[in-house]
Amino acid sequence: MAFCPFFKEVWTTIWHYFQLPTIQQPSTRIDLKKWCTLMTDCNDGTLAKERAQIIVYTAWNIWKERCRREFDNVITQTSTQIAANAQLDIRSFCQVLEGRD
Repeated sequence: MAFCPFFKEVWTTIWHYFQLPTIQQPSTRIDLKKWCTLMTDCNDGTLAKERAQIIVYTAWNIWKERCRREFDNVITQTSTQIAANAQLDIRSFCQVLEGRD
């Protein structure tokens, strides 16, 4: 998945939206694990959790579109739309958490 230009387009959009630090995108599966670790490795526990949420929700939205394309033979979203959906999911999740306090 890390080699896919579509994957890279989605992540680039997410990067800009959340103003994440520039870390080279993964190029192999092993690099993907290291990359996730680098993204969440910081001294601020809250920031690490936020970055983990971004990674999980973005990956989930990419995976859902991949399954639609693979199993349903349907292209439903562009990379920009997937990034926008991930952003909405993240914002919704944060609002739910804020409502718990």
